[in-house]
Amino acid sequence: GAETWKRVAYTRRAQGKAADAEQAFLRAFDAAERSGEDRLRFQVAGELVEAVGHAERRFAEGRRWAAQAEAIAARVGNIPDADRAELAMNRGLLAQAEGKLDEAERELRDAVELRRRVLPADAPFLPLTIGDLAGVLTDEGKYEEAGRLFRDERRGLERFVGPGHPWLLNNEANTAVTEYWL
Repeated sequence: GAETWKRVAYTRRAQGKAADAEQAFLRAFDAAERSGEDRLRFQVAGELVEAVGHAERRFAEGRRWAAQAEAIAARVGNIPDADRAELAMNRGLLAQAEGKLDEAERELRDAVELRRRVLPADAPFLPLTIGDLAGVLTDEGKYEEAGRLFRDERRGLERFVGPGHPWLLNNEANTAVTEYWL
């Protein structure tokens, strides 16, 4: 069913197979549509914002998926904040890729706030989202706040992963770039 296709899509994305991930997300969306699983349709539409709009740089298509997710939310009404945070993050990453930095900052701040409210303190998605926001702030030239947020991201990530993990290495590189500009 739809949940299985969504898991396949996550696996394909992790393997670096963007086209396969997109196809699996589309199958998940169709299966969720057929079975009336509106929350799952919302989740998958949000994932397609990232998979198509951000990762594949098909911006207009990513925006259409964001609009689709919002239409589902408006009709259904009861979308959990954790799911809304994921959509806000993906919209923020899409806006960043488009060079719409004010919009990206707003969306990522919303995602961080929602995740702080609903996720446990030890959830890895919060520091990763903080790092995404810090990246946008760096792009905007807001280096002091970006540096502080990259340090927050690192402290959060160190609870989950060990030295040499790609997330920490990425954080170190981002922090170094930000500190260079201070």
